[in-house]
Amino acid sequence: MSESSGRDGVATVNRVLVGICAVLAVAVLVLVVAFVNLARSGGEEAATGEGVVGDGGVVQDGLHGGPVENATAAQVSVIRLSDGKRRGTASERYARPALSLAKLYIADYVLDHGTVSQRWEAINMISDSSDAAAKDLYTAYPDSIDATAEKYGLESTRSGEDWGYALTSTYDVATFVARVLDDDPTSPILVAMARAADVAADGYEQDWGTALLPGTIGTKWGWSNDRDLHSSVSFSEDFVVAAAVTGSSEDLTELVEDRIKGIGSWIGDDAVDHIDADTSKDGSEDNSEDKSGEESTEKSGDRSSGESGKKSGDKLDDKKSDSKKSGDSKKPEGKSNDKSSGRSGEKKSPEKSSAEPSAKKDGK
Repeated sequence: MSESSGRDGVATVNRVLVGICAVLAVAVLVLVVAFVNLARSGGEEAATGEGVVGDGGVVQDGLHGGPVENATAAQVSVIRLSDGKRRGTASERYARPALSLAKLYIADYVLDHGTVSQRWEAINMISDSSDAAAKDLYTAYPDSIDATAEKYGLESTRSGEDWGYALTSTYDVATFVARVLDDDPTSPILVAMARAADVAADGYEQDWGTALLPGTIGTKWGWSNDRDLHSSVSFSEDFVVAAAVTGSSEDLTELVEDRIKGIGSWIGDDAVDHIDADTSKDGSEDNSEDKSGEESTEKSGDRSSGESGKKSGDKLDDKKSDSKKSGDSKKPEGKSNDKSSGRSGEKKSPEKSSAEPSAKKDGK
C-alpha cells in the first residue's frame, strides 16, 4: 500500500513538472513572437514610432508604407560619380522637411510639362530660391513633387499640403542630382544651381554647407523660416554631396566638414578633405591665407574690391589652382570658370524679380 502511494506521488510530481514545462514553453514562444514583431516594427522610430525597414534599407512607415519622418537627425550622403558608389550616415534615408530642395523636384517636372514662361520661372526659382515662384508652380502642378519622386525612384520623398511641407532625404536629393548629371550634364537645373544668386529672394545669404567643398560647381540650399533647419546639395565633376541638419547654417557647414574630411582619396580629390568652415557666413578673411603669403595678400585684395567674397572659393585655390574647372569639362555651360574651389564671386544673379517669400514655416 505504501509502495503504491509512493508511485502515485512520483506520477503526480511528474505531471506537475510536465505542466510547468509546457507553460514555460508557451511563455518562451510568446516572447519569441513578441521580439520578432518588435524587430519588424523597428521600435519607436523617429517621429512616427511605426518604422519598418523596407527593401534596400529604406525606412518606411509601417501603417502607410511611406518613409519615416525624422526632422532632427543629421544626414550626409555622398555619391562618387566615377562609378556611382555611395557613402552616407545611417540616417541618410530618413524623410525630413525638404525645405527649398523641393524646388528641384518641382522644376524638373515643370521643365517637362510647363509653358515657356513657367520653365523660365522654374529656372530662376532654383537660382534665387523664390518662395513665390514655388507657390505659383506648385499650385499649377500639385503632383509635381510626387511625379518626380516616382520618376527617379526617390523612396523617402513625398509632397505635403503645400510645397513647403514636402519631405525628402539627403539620399534622395543626392540621387536626383546624380541622375540629372548623368542624363544631361548641362541641364537647366544644373546651370541654375551653378549660377545661384549670392542672396536669395528673401534676403538670406547662400554661402554655406556643401557649397564650401572644393571643386563644387553648383548648389541648392534650403532653410526654414525660423532658421532652425538647414540643408544643401552640391555637385562637382567628381561627386554629389547632400547634407541636412537641425541647427544653423554654420552647423551644417561643420557637419559637412566633419563627415567629408578623410574621404577625399575615395572621391578622387584629396582637396575635399580641406574644407575651411571659417568663412561660411560672415565673409571674413579665411584662415588658409596664412599658408601662403603672397597668394594670401592677393586673395584678400580680391575680396575687398567690392565682390561679395563671402564664399569659400578663394580659400582653397592653392589646392586646386592647377585643375580649375573649364568650359570643356563636364560643367554646365555658361557658368563661371572660377568654380574650382567653390562658387565664384563674379557670377550673375538670374534676372528674376525678388518676389515676396511665402509665409510657410519650413519652406525656404
